[in-house]
Amino acid sequence: MTTEIDSLERLKLVQIGDMVYDVVAEKKGSKYSSFKLESYKCTEESAALEVHSLLASSELVVIDSICSGVGRTGQNDFYNNVMKPVFKEANFKHKYIRTEGEDSIKDLATKFEASKDYTIIFLSGDTSVSEFINNLTKVQKENFISCSENKRQMNIFTIPLGTGNALASSIHLSSPHQVFQKFLNNELIIKDFPLYTVTLPNKKTIIFFIIFSMGFHANLLHACDSDEYQKMGTERFAKASENIFKNYDLNIGLTTKNGSESISRNYAYFAIINTPNLELNYMPSPDSDVFKNELHLLGYDASLSTEKLVNKIMAGYSYKEREKINNKDNLTYYYPVNLSGTGLQIILETDSDKKLEKYKYDICCDGLLLNLDDINNQHGVAESNKNKITISKFPNDLNFQLNLFA
Repeated sequence: MTTEIDSLERLKLVQIGDMVYDVVAEKKGSKYSSFKLESYKCTEESAALEVHSLLASSELVVIDSICSGVGRTGQNDFYNNVMKPVFKEANFKHKYIRTEGEDSIKDLATKFEASKDYTIIFLSGDTSVSEFINNLTKVQKENFISCSENKRQMNIFTIPLGTGNALASSIHLSSPHQVFQKFLNNELIIKDFPLYTVTLPNKKTIIFFIIFSMGFHANLLHACDSDEYQKMGTERFAKASENIFKNYDLNIGLTTKNGSESISRNYAYFAIINTPNLELNYMPSPDSDVFKNELHLLGYDASLSTEKLVNKIMAGYSYKEREKINNKDNLTYYYPVNLSGTGLQIILETDSDKKLEKYKYDICCDGLLLNLDDINNQHGVAESNKNKITISKFPNDLNFQLNLFA
């Protein structure tokens, strides 16, 4: 049980033998500023700590993305302050990898052997997991195993140390120490990890599992990537939003084609979402379920006043799971997307006589920030493919079957 004293949280993490280990965490605003492990003797000795069956049969790897969230300091270093000493006491053999630069995750993904099973613990946000999965595909295609029964298992466990932590929040894994407690005490189960793809005009394919967006959400993530906002916690989203509402024309014309159905609308906000949450306390898509193999389209009409648009976006802070989204004005578009056949095609409508503002081409895909205009202008992009994007289910061409602890 967790008790809070001002900005302090204390949690009984685990008992190993006659020793009990607590985590004391200090929180400032939305950010954890320190983690400390404390231990004391218990009069009753516990049974030996059970190793999850998957850990006994797979190689355990901890990937610490040290630039995620607010970065790492001596005080907030969750691995060295909490995980390492507990793993040592529990005799959990593991490999620890600390990222060293922007390409560390991408390079690391190429080094996993297709002949082994792995359990991977990410100390990171969503972007590191996305980078890792996207770069697994590039190296494994040469040795592609078509039969799913023969695939090796790769079990992913996320300890939320990023900024938004959408994936962890959506499967009810909140604070780092609470999540680690569940892991140690075998309170988590393994589920298949549904994935989706975005195909861009240059035929590049991106795997995603949280969100693809254009309009306000994409503009917001692009703005938050600037140096001005980088060192803030989730507060940076509010600060950047103020600037966007004041200075951007939130109006993009998009046509969505799904089988024989074609719909053209002007959106201020457009997203294809897999997770209910984008932050711990922000649930814009209450009908979404990470494990349901179903995406939702969420759009807010460009005709909305700034006040009404803000109200609709902010409503995500009050929604509960499966709650019906308010759409009395018929200017909210929210429904499941059918990805059968050729998937969902999204076309950005442009005026041939006048180029759109650069920010209207902004794309966000699980934290990967791209600009559709830049992609259109790349060498070799066919004129007929420009401004066209396709969303589809991911055909697992990895040598691994990806699973998720939840």
